[in-house]
Amino acid sequence: MEGNWVEKFFIEKGDLFLKILNAHWERAEREVEYIIKLLEKYGINQESEILEVGCGNGRILINLAKKGFKNLHGIDISPIYIEDAKKKMREHGVSNIDFKVGDARKLDELYPAKKFDALLSIWSTVLGYYQSPQQDIEILKKYRHVVKDEGYLFILFTANRDFTTLLQSLGCSGAFYIDYGDFSVIEQPQFKHEDSTLNSKWIFYRKKENGDLEYIDEAEVRLRLYSIHEVVSLAKEAGWTYVDAYRSIATQEPFRPSISSLNIIFKAT
Repeated sequence: MEGNWVEKFFIEKGDLFLKILNAHWERAEREVEYIIKLLEKYGINQESEILEVGCGNGRILINLAKKGFKNLHGIDISPIYIEDAKKKMREHGVSNIDFKVGDARKLDELYPAKKFDALLSIWSTVLGYYQSPQQDIEILKKYRHVVKDEGYLFILFTANRDFTTLLQSLGCSGAFYIDYGDFSVIEQPQFKHEDSTLNSKWIFYRKKENGDLEYIDEAEVRLRLYSIHEVVSLAKEAGWTYVDAYRSIATQEPFRPSISSLNIIFKAT
């Protein structure tokens, strides 16, 4: 499947994941409050130029705009999500977000000059999508190209290889069921230790009035998972300096390798 799963999952079958993106709007305002506190800690404020890569349908940027942030930009490879983000921007009464369809691998073509004070990569987006550390170095170089000197990269809520291997070691594997209200998803993950890839089939069901599940469709995800030292090493090669890592951005507790997602801050040097 390699990298072509990205186009199939987010473009050809993008309406499936859009259901999950919409479900995550319920907690977006609270997440953004935590993100703002973290941004402020590193001097990123309402006047800063901020880019979110893999912005989905805009739940983070639109809530930042509602909190007074003025210079916001978002790209996503999926036209479906960008169209929905623009619709939601109108519905929420904000107009200061520049949403574009774009591939992170061509970020320098979208933004030729160093422009941004901060780049956000939230919820296991882009990094690891193409199962190649060298490709991820190139993507991180694209990030560095568009961020001003002394600017920041925030990689947040990102899957952590160490946490995944701990769950596997404890026998926490196999399919699991997620109820999103009017629809449900059964995920069937398989993690390969030998190359750190997570292959997962997502099966979507509509919930009928009587409680039965009606099959909608399915799609597959393939991610290369990293431990924190690997991300730090890749980022260093791409021109980023490690600053800090957190177990939780809500509490800003220090990172704990086997029980944290990756919440890592880098500075452009």
